[in-house]
Amino acid sequence: MKRYLLVVLVLACTKPDDGPALREEAHATIAYYDGQLDRLDTRFQSLVRNGQNIDRVLAGGDEVGLLVVTTSNGFRELRKELGSAAAGISSAATLDELRTRTEHYRDLAEDGRGSASDHPAVPSIAEVGAVLTVAESWLAHAEHEMASSGSGSAMLAP
Repeated sequence: MKRYLLVVLVLACTKPDDGPALREEAHATIAYYDGQLDRLDTRFQSLVRNGQNIDRVLAGGDEVGLLVVTTSNGFRELRKELGSAAAGISSAATLDELRTRTEHYRDLAEDGRGSASDHPAVPSIAEVGAVLTVAESWLAHAEHEMASSGSGSAMLAP
């Protein structure tokens, strides 16, 4: 009876190994946000490609162009930071490090990071997407304006 009680006690006190689940979550997190980054990159490329068909300046074009360029720079910084964070996840030596680094990666993707004296601001994935939506909307409006006026297209600054 004592032996049976000891086995039950040992089994009750053992903690399940959550390492495989944490590693799977970390890899799934990276894959999820990588997919979002790739879709944003495709939208940037499409916006630039379609913007090159514009042959004159319309109201708001300079502002949208500046917003797109600024956001493009932030997007590159976000990709770089997320790449470093993903490398940190891959090199985590303990489960606590893995947990902390995965959370940092997720926070960076979801919230971005404000600027400080030692680093520039990094927009979140949602912020980049919102700017692209504004730019795509302006471009659609510009193309409609050009079609209505009989001209080729409007001008979006590179």
